[in-house]
Amino acid sequence: METIEDAGFTFRRGDVLALQRMLPLLLSDARLRAAAGSRAQERVRQNYQWEQVVGELAEIYADMLRPAKHSLIAPSRRAA
Repeated sequence: METIEDAGFTFRRGDVLALQRMLPLLLSDARLRAAAGSRAQERVRQNYQWEQVVGELAEIYADMLRPAKHSLIAPSRRAA
């Protein structure tokens, strides 16, 4: 549901009555389907382009590899 947001239609899993109400509406309203399709395409363009996803993931990994500026744990020292 987080992925779809306002760009699609949902119903509770196992709720047959909700699905029964939704299907005739979607089948009979071409404008509604077209508008939802346009919103979905725009949502994908804005949030799910492969280059963007990879870039965000690479930044997360890079942040994990950077040493902390203010480490709470002092480095251990070996006794000589």
